[in-house]
Amino acid sequence: MSETGKLTSENNLAKMYPELADMWHNDNNSTPSQVTAFSHDEAKWICKNNHIFTKKIYQMSTKAKK
Repeated sequence: MSETGKLTSENNLAKMYPELADMWHNDNNSTPSQVTAFSHDEAKWICKNNHIFTKKIYQMSTKAKK
């Protein structure tokens, strides 16, 4: 996946939004630690009701509570 901004240990999805990292679907080609929290790439997610959906990473992170 391409990134928005340079990936660091501080701006990756897992570090900034652990609740979103928990929703990260295993079908993705990367892990939440390997993408920036505001990447414009699409990813698969799975909600607490086991509904699988696709959405851009930044769309998830901008709506998440920090």
